[in-house]
Amino acid sequence: MKAIYLDHNATAPLRPCAEERWRVLHREAWANARSIHGPGVSARRALETITDEFATALGALPSEVHFTSGATEANHTALGALTRTLAPERPTRWAIGAGEHPSALNALERLVQEGLATVEVVRLLPSGEIDPEALDAALATCDALCLQIANQETGVLTDLEGVAQSVERHSVAWHADAVQAIGRGAFRFDSPTARVMASVSVSGHKLGGPRGVGALLWRAGRPFVPLLPDAEEAGRARAGTPDVPGAGAMSAALKASLRELEEGRSAQLRDQRDGLEEALLAAFPGALVHGRSAERLTNTLCLSLPLRNGSWPDGEALVVELAGQGVAISTGAACATGTGAPSPVLLAMGLPPEVAAASLRFSLGYQTELQDPRALAETVRGCLERLDDH
Repeated sequence: MKAIYLDHNATAPLRPCAEERWRVLHREAWANARSIHGPGVSARRALETITDEFATALGALPSEVHFTSGATEANHTALGALTRTLAPERPTRWAIGAGEHPSALNALERLVQEGLATVEVVRLLPSGEIDPEALDAALATCDALCLQIANQETGVLTDLEGVAQSVERHSVAWHADAVQAIGRGAFRFDSPTARVMASVSVSGHKLGGPRGVGALLWRAGRPFVPLLPDAEEAGRARAGTPDVPGAGAMSAALKASLRELEEGRSAQLRDQRDGLEEALLAAFPGALVHGRSAERLTNTLCLSLPLRNGSWPDGEALVVELAGQGVAISTGAACATGTGAPSPVLLAMGLPPEVAAASLRFSLGYQTELQDPRALAETVRGCLERLDDH
């Protein structure tokens, strides 16, 4: 069958509008935006314009936008800054969802090792949603919460209203990983549910922007400690030279994705995703769709497919087989692929290790046009049968 890319939750192809913005800015705003000569001033003015438009698109103040090298840096920066400012006289008590992205989990693990934090992991329901009762109980004794808006593997959406009520009730600081949600659903930093968020992380390449650029939204008026001491010594939010072309390209991709949402692209992706889900369930009656009973991102399908004898295959082996047929998908979070370990997210949902290790994630994107989901399902069946025969 024709080659098809269905791994947008890992990274999206660069949008033409983002590439063009990047090229223009490399010609016109190539200098160091912190320099005081003419080219530096031009670059700084360009960065200010980009910051204004990015902030406007997400309902933030320009002063609340801090461009980073990606969401991993944004997560480490936010979690470190909150840890060092919420309770400087003792370790900060964190609650974190069991399905969080590895970059957030690793950031808190390092802070625990440094003696700056303690962490309580909040369980997931079998649906993939955070357990609201367990979350409320954890927040009663915690200073801060790290909880994503949408899961990177299952696409399951967080009940933002319910979590916001619990956060307000217990007066904790909430850092939200919005990497998978922004550009795929309505989100504004000034919305009633987001107003209780202390910080939000954003990634450029999930939107169709370039790799190596992201953003941290940091609530105005909240004390801040930079990730690197060089920035603090210079009185800045972030060390290093600003990537003006990267930030501009990400902003262009964000605006394009929001425009597509207004035009109904999310519903189109849901129709394509649901068609593929139905085709795979018809081809594999014993398949398990993870997060199916919950609200999900409209572009994401995560499931495990059984072999003919009812056992479960190695998901990564199946991904390799499909790649040979021109089908690009993954087993879960890109940074965890290749470890050979079952998905921690699916294990947290209560799935057996062999089912979790068999998971596949199909994630659609802005250029996806899935004309014949049944043909794709048959390609998957052929690959699975070859694995079974071996």
